[in-house]
Amino acid sequence: MERALGRPPTFRELFLATHLTKESKKNFWDGLYDESLDGAEFCTARSRKAYEAYERSMLEKYGEDVTLHPVGDADLWERAQGRRGFGIGSSDPHFIVNGTPSSSSGSASYAEYQRSQEQVKNLQAQVDMLQNRVEEAQQQVREEMKEEVQRQITELLKKFGNPGNPL
Repeated sequence: MERALGRPPTFRELFLATHLTKESKKNFWDGLYDESLDGAEFCTARSRKAYEAYERSMLEKYGEDVTLHPVGDADLWERAQGRRGFGIGSSDPHFIVNGTPSSSSGSASYAEYQRSQEQVKNLQAQVDMLQNRVEEAQQQVREEMKEEVQRQITELLKKFGNPGNPL
């Protein structure tokens, strides 16, 4: 939808694109409806009621001039519905409307996801560094043991002589 519009869709556009009948969607995108959507058919009575309750709440809060309304108001949407998320799945409505995560969201926000991914990368880098240090220490111990064994063999040969060399 963003690609077709050339910008992120508004909350209203997203809701109507997913809750109008096929014919009403076409009319909506062709610009045949005004702000009231008179004559538009919703897929279900519930979706119509949800949209109308939200629109009434927007008018009450922001006034009659819809050009002064914000792109969307997730808190108002939740209050108008009396519950969270109807019409927008399990996604954080604040993120969908505003592009910013809400603090009251029950699911992890995208910003939290990004932070956790960064933490995973940092921890993986630490693990890799520690693994390299362990491998280097093991190699050093092997070399020291080899040198010590060589030194002891040399000492034994000096002390007892070379067995292939009769005295």
